[in-house]
Amino acid sequence: MACDYASIVKCENKIGRYTAAFGGKTMLKWASLTMMLILLTASAAAQPSPAENLIQDQQAAKKGSLFGGRFFFMLKDGETFTGVIYAITDNGEEKEVVFIDGRRSPLSDFQLINCRSTEIDFPEDTDKIRDGVHTVIMEDGSALYGKLANFRGGKSVNDRYFEFNDGRRIEWKKVQRIYLR
Repeated sequence: MACDYASIVKCENKIGRYTAAFGGKTMLKWASLTMMLILLTASAAAQPSPAENLIQDQQAAKKGSLFGGRFFFMLKDGETFTGVIYAITDNGEEKEVVFIDGRRSPLSDFQLINCRSTEIDFPEDTDKIRDGVHTVIMEDGSALYGKLANFRGGKSVNDRYFEFNDGRRIEWKKVQRIYLR
């Protein structure tokens, strides 16, 4: 649409005729309120509800992808589930995984923590896994060894990291999988 002086004057004349016919300022107020309502409705519709978020999360888990700081867990008894880690703490007797929803589970119950997907079989990792230590497979395929001591971070999902007993810190986003044997 061309935006020249003649078209602007023509548009102003139409507005002037409409405002004169419907009471001047009242029509302009009504038009601006209508436009604000349309903009607010559009922005509210763009944000998913909590129920929609849950459905998207379940669909993503079925497809094998994880997002929003979620992890996929496989316990030593074969049970699997997804969740968000709040912390790894020492309860006095052993390390414990504390989830954002309040659940707690001993770290010794876990076999695998997958930070990328809901898959469990990685033949390329077989030669890297060591018994008696935790094996962290990084995004570049390299492996780090040690004992997980903590999971810490700020309020942002991007500020979280795993920490080993020796003080090494690893951003969770750089970790593909952790084997706990």
